[in-house]
Amino acid sequence: MQAMDMPRQILEGTPYPLRAVFALGMNARMFPNSGRMFKALENLDFFVDTDLFMTDAAKYADIVLPACSSFERGEFKPYPGGTAWYTSPVIQPLGQAKSDTDIVTELARYMDLPDEQLKEGYESFVQKYILDDLGFTVEQLKKVDLPIPVCKPKPHVDYQELDKGLKTPTGKFELKSAIMENHPEWGLDALPTYKDPLDGADPEKYPFMFTSGSRIPNAIHSRLHGVPANRSLRPVPTADMNNEDCEALGVKDGDRVTISTLRGSVTVNVHPTHTVPEGLVNLYHGYSEADANSLLDENHLDPYSGFPAYRSTRCAVKKGGLSPMKKYLFFDSAKCSACGACALACIDQNDVDVASGQQPFRHTFTLENKQGDLSFHSVSCMHCADAPCVMGCPCGCLTKDAETGFTLYDTTNCIGCHSCAMACPYGVPGFGPDGKMRKCDACIERQRAGMLPACVKVCPTGALVLLTEDEFKARQAAENEKKARLMMEKQFAR
Repeated sequence: MQAMDMPRQILEGTPYPLRAVFALGMNARMFPNSGRMFKALENLDFFVDTDLFMTDAAKYADIVLPACSSFERGEFKPYPGGTAWYTSPVIQPLGQAKSDTDIVTELARYMDLPDEQLKEGYESFVQKYILDDLGFTVEQLKKVDLPIPVCKPKPHVDYQELDKGLKTPTGKFELKSAIMENHPEWGLDALPTYKDPLDGADPEKYPFMFTSGSRIPNAIHSRLHGVPANRSLRPVPTADMNNEDCEALGVKDGDRVTISTLRGSVTVNVHPTHTVPEGLVNLYHGYSEADANSLLDENHLDPYSGFPAYRSTRCAVKKGGLSPMKKYLFFDSAKCSACGACALACIDQNDVDVASGQQPFRHTFTLENKQGDLSFHSVSCMHCADAPCVMGCPCGCLTKDAETGFTLYDTTNCIGCHSCAMACPYGVPGFGPDGKMRKCDACIERQRAGMLPACVKVCPTGALVLLTEDEFKARQAAENEKKARLMMEKQFAR
C-alpha cells in the first residue's frame, strides 16, 4: 500500500479493511488534504503512535509511546572513507522514553512475532549484518571517542556497476522501462514523456503556482513547531511571494492575503521577497492554524511514485482575509437531558484522568427551582470575546484565535501561577498533574480537520450545536415560529 493512499483505504475499506495502525512519528499534516487523514485516524479501531511530542496526529492515538531524542540514545554511525563508531547518549532517556528501535524490539518480544532477528534488537543486527564481516564488535566501537577505520575504502571506478549488470530486466541503464512496457494495463509511459504537473484548475481563476514542499529550517517539517524558541523565528504562517506579484496585489510585508485552491483556502501573512520567482506562492507546511497541505488534492499524485503535488497545484491570491464565518458553541437547556455524553466525550478526547481527581473540561448538572421544576445544564469555557484569562496570564499562554474567536492555550511557558483561574469569572481553568493549566479549546484541531467538537458530535438531543451567529438566529426564528404555530393550533383545538 502506498502511504498517500492510506486515508482512502481506511475510509473506504478497499481492497481490504484497515482497522489498526502502528506509526513511528506519523505527521498527518504531510498528507494532501490533511483533514481527510485526520478523519481516517478517527475512523480506526486502534491507533498507536510514537513521537517526541504530542503532535496533532498523536492526539488521535489510543496509545502514545514516548520516543527519545538523539541525545538520549546511541547508534552505529559509519562515514565515507571507511570509518565508524557507536555514539554514546549525552543523557539517559527521560521518563519512559525509548528509541524507536527499542520500542519495536520490545513489542516484537512481547507479541512473540515470528522474527528472531527483530526480537534480538538493534545492536545484534548491527553486529551480525555489518560488523562481523569487518572484524569489529559493537562493544569495541562504543569505547572509542572518535570514528576509527573499520575497513579499507575501495577506489571509485567509473561505470563499475555496468560490468556486473544493473538490476533491470535488460541489465542495462534503461531510458525506456522494460517493466512498464511489459505492463500496459498500468497506463504508464515506458519512455519518459513530459506532462504538465499542475492540476486541472482553471489558470485564469487560479493564476499562481502553490508550493508547500519547502522546509523551514527551524521546524524540521512540523516536529518542532511547538518549541517556543524555534517557533519565534517564524511565529505566524506566512506566504513568500515575489516582490512584483506583491506590488500588483497591493500588499506589503505583514499584510494578510487569502490563498485559495479548488480544495479550500487559508488566510496568512505575506512576505515579499526576490528569492521566490514570479507566479509562485510558497507557504511552509506544518502550521495547524493554516495548514498548507489542506489545500492540496489527495488525488493529484505522481502516477509513477504516488508522490503528492507539493509543488504543482494552481492557486489564487487575494488581498485581505476572507471574513471568517466565526462559529459559536450554543447550548439549549430545554433540549438537554443531563445524560453526560458530552462530559464523557470530553474526557476521552482530552485524556482527562478522572481517577486522579481531574475534572473534564465540560460537565453537566441539574437545577431545581422553588416549584420543583428541573432544568439541565452543560457548561464549559465560555470563550469570552474579551477574555479576562487572556489578559490575566503573565506568560502569554492564552490567546484569542483570530480566525475562530475561540480562546486557545499553549502551556509550554505555563508556570502554574493560577492567574488565569483567578481572572476567570466562571472558574473554568483547571490544572493537570504537572501543575499546568488545561481547559476547553472547543476541540480546535478537530474543527480544523473538518470535524465537530467531541461534545457536539455525541450530543443525542441537539442541545449542543456549533453554528455561526446567523445560523443560530435562523434556527431560533424557525423554532419560535414552530412554537407559535403549535400554540395557535392548541387554541383553535379548544
